[in-house]
Amino acid sequence: MKTFAALTIATLVFANSWAAGDPIVPVYEEPRHRVLKGNSSLHILDLRIPPGDTTLFHTHDSPIFYITVQSAPIRTQRLGEERQVRPARNLDAGAVRLNEAYLAEPVTHRVNNIGTDTVRSVLILNERGTNRNPQVNVRESLPGIPEIDGTWFSQSRIILESGQVLNWDGVDAGVAFVLVSDSHVTLSLPGTSEVHGLTSLRSVIYLHGVHGYRFENHSKEPATIIAVALL
Repeated sequence: MKTFAALTIATLVFANSWAAGDPIVPVYEEPRHRVLKGNSSLHILDLRIPPGDTTLFHTHDSPIFYITVQSAPIRTQRLGEERQVRPARNLDAGAVRLNEAYLAEPVTHRVNNIGTDTVRSVLILNERGTNRNPQVNVRESLPGIPEIDGTWFSQSRIILESGQVLNWDGVDAGVAFVLVSDSHVTLSLPGTSEVHGLTSLRSVIYLHGVHGYRFENHSKEPATIIAVALL
């Protein structure tokens, strides 16, 4: 009963219109979007919205790739649309999607978690603007199963069985690897001491322009990794 009451109050507060003076921030400055990596070319964000919580109004103005880690029903409200709420969605862990329209048509909105689980996602922003760096055969060069090939991102899904090793030739682009299973995977560069670990759900590794990596699943269960190349 207490949880229901709290969510009801949060929903009523969410329904109120924006008041002058309330902060509006870039998405990477919104407190629930924790920056894992950020520079002039990209931002990688760890999004967490607890049940009943609502983000600040924040602005999206760059192409963005979303990777779901844990889902809950949400509502979004655009600035200036007092009660117009987008339909709630409930995505499976490991679900991926992208929005490349924000570059041409920025959006300012806030997000309300109306579920009982914490919303957890990894967001990847391509901040290159008009300085896009098209690559040849990026889609074919990513490890795993190709899934999405957009203007600003190419993405594949890597599934490693227990103990499986995968050798990857690499690609001349920046690639983010996000673990979406409760597993332990390492990426190593044979012949060197370089080893990167994906050791927990939503772990992220970002690599750029290095070739010859080796993936190894040290878990007893299959591991799933989302690979996202920034173009």
